[in-house]
This record gives sequence, structure tokens and C-alpha cells, in this order.
Amino acid sequence: IKSRTSVPGICVPLGEKAAQLLEQHTLLKPQNIEPVLWVWYYRITLLSLHFPERITIDLGLHYVTPHKQAAWQNMCILEVKQNSANRHSVIIDALKQLHIHPKSLSKYCTGVAITYPQLKYNQFKSKLLQIEKIEHLYAPTAIAGASGN
Repeated sequence: IKSRTSVPGICVPLGEKAAQLLEQHTLLKPQNIEPVLWVWYYRITLLSLHFPERITIDLGLHYVTPHKQAAWQNMCILEVKQNSANRHSVIIDALKQLHIHPKSLSKYCTGVAITYPQLKYNQFKSKLLQIEKIEHLYAPTAIAGASGN
């Protein structure tokens, strides 16, 4: 279950509204935590007029830590959100026809894995390799080279 609040921006230390949210919904104390990763991306949300589902497309993922930055410019994360699993979703059927199959991914966990290389990330290694393959395959120079330009 997610709990959210609107804040004007990232505050270090946490602002009053964010600190209250943290104390209300966790056992954590705001003074005992510190930011380690910022995740930025653009989101497109599409709503179905005929089915109880929506689609989010996250583009231009960019990770920032106090010591490193990383970005995924050539891939997107598409998520189909439904009230219950619907095996007859038009978007899921279209993706399957394109040989795009569901995968689980945490933007936060993969962001930590690529920006904190000193941490063990074996659990995420296969996902990171898939992402690198997509990034390389769809890089502007790879596309220009593939078309003969």
C-alpha cells in the first residue's frame, strides 16, 4: 500500500510534510535516514475508455547519487495497471505479438545497483545486462549504423 504526499521539491533533511508521512506510516525516524538515490523520469499515463486499466510509460530514467550519475536514454518501462489480472488486455496482447514479455523491475533497486558498484548486485545482474543490451541496440549511433547511414 502506497502513501503519498505532495512536496515542493527534495529537501535534505526531510521537510515537515515528508517527515510526518514517514512517522505516520513507518517505524523510521526522519533524523535517522538520509537520501542515497534520486530517480528522475518522464511519465506518460494512458487510460482506457473501455476497460478498467491504465498504462504508464516511464522514459528517460536518470539516477543521481552524491557520487555518481547514470541514465537510460534508449529504453522505457511500460506498466499495465489493472484492478484485477485481465488476460484479454489489448495492450498485453499487442506486446506479446511484438515478442515483448512481462518482466519485473524495481527502478530503485536497479538504480542502486548501477550507482553503487561496491554493493553486491548478483541478483540484478541479468536485468542489468538486458538493460545494457537494449541501451546499446537502440542507441542513436547503432540505429544510424544499422540503416547504412
